[in-house]
Amino acid sequence: MISIIITAWEEPEEVNECIKRFLNQNNLDENYEILAIAPDEPTKNEILKYVKKYPGKIKFIHQPREKGKNEMLNLLMKEAKGSILIFTDGDIYVNDTAVSEILNAYKDQKVGAVTGRIIPQNSKDTIFGYWAYLLTNGAHKIRKQRYTKQEFLECSGYLYSIKKNLIKNIPLDVAEDSIMPLMIWKKGYKISYADKATGAVLYPENFEKWINQKTRCAKSHEKLDN
Repeated sequence: MISIIITAWEEPEEVNECIKRFLNQNNLDENYEILAIAPDEPTKNEILKYVKKYPGKIKFIHQPREKGKNEMLNLLMKEAKGSILIFTDGDIYVNDTAVSEILNAYKDQKVGAVTGRIIPQNSKDTIFGYWAYLLTNGAHKIRKQRYTKQEFLECSGYLYSIKKNLIKNIPLDVAEDSIMPLMIWKKGYKISYADKATGAVLYPENFEKWINQKTRCAKSHEKLDN
């Protein structure tokens, strides 16, 4: 079984589309479950619509606002039934073969984690859209090169996957998409790049939000060297 874990925060419209896309995956024969978490009522209500429609397949878990993302992920990894865990955010729109492309990477038994490719939804005609495409294209090239050379590569927190039995708990104060592949790499497993598994993301479209996002990202990576 596969467990798809969706972490959402104040994005009811987006999580609706996010779940819909996972329910409409092509070339997917394996059983799967969707575990979706959110702290706010509007997002929770959208998720519960799917829970009612697909009982047993989709489950909602309330996230207390005092609990951080990593703390919730530790709880969800224990609750998940799947041997393969796929992580994403509530505002990510995957393509219709994303899950099967990720699973294909695990045909190599030495693979312990897989990351997908992120593509901006932003218009290239704005400065922020241009930055988003520059950032994601750069990340794509780096991951492709490092994967080809069988070197360590960081996963994208927007869309990535791990084998469940390789990690029991992750530290609470670091970037989970960096520390989990690092922990798996140190166990002797490979990190794979499934560049045909794509997730579309709307990046910040004003300077304040852009800076805030990059600051949060930088701070979450600071303790990786410790």
